[in-house]
Amino acid sequence: MNSFYRFWSHVIYDKNFFSPLLLFLQESVPFYIPLRKILEGNEEAMDLYERVCRHVLIIICRLITNRESDYEFMSKEKQADIIYKNFI
Repeated sequence: MNSFYRFWSHVIYDKNFFSPLLLFLQESVPFYIPLRKILEGNEEAMDLYERVCRHVLIIICRLITNRESDYEFMSKEKQADIIYKNFI
């Protein structure tokens, strides 16, 4: 099984897949608040926060992209069908 189908299997069948993503999006520091002031002097926390932001962005991008590579892809119609039928 390639990673493309593994990802979508998790999205569809793992009922807790979106929990951490939604929690981060709802509870993260708003973009208009300077994070450097909040985490002043704590570079480790700043690095961790930036890594989590990056991973959240990667997951969202992967959800809306139907082409993983030249040989791993699905039609836009199939992707739309999966997203619609599974309330994603």
